[in-house]
Amino acid sequence: WKGYNKLDTKLREIVERFIMARRKFDKQFKNSEVKLILEEGYSVKEVSQELDVHANSLYRWVQEVEKKKEVFFKYLKQREINRKTFHSIEEVRSSCFEY
Repeated sequence: WKGYNKLDTKLREIVERFIMARRKFDKQFKNSEVKLILEEGYSVKEVSQELDVHANSLYRWVQEVEKKKEVFFKYLKQREINRKTFHSIEEVRSSCFEY
C-alpha cells in the first residue's frame, strides 16, 4: 500500500522534531555557551549554528546569567553599605540610593 510509506515517513519526521525540541543541557554546557557569548565575544547566531542549539535557548540562558549577576552585585553593594560607618543621616540616604 503506497499511502502507508508516506504516512510512516511523516510520522517519523514528527517524532524526530519532537525529540529534537526536548533536548536537555546540563549546567556546565549552558555555562560554557554563555561564556562564549559574554566573555569571548561570539554572537548568539554563531554559537547557535556551530553547536546546533536554538538561538532562543541561548538568549534565555544569557538573560538568566545576567539576572543572577545583577542580583549578586546588588547583594554585594548592600553588604558594603551594611559594613560602612556613616557619620550622618545624609551619608546613609545617599548610599542607599546609589544603585
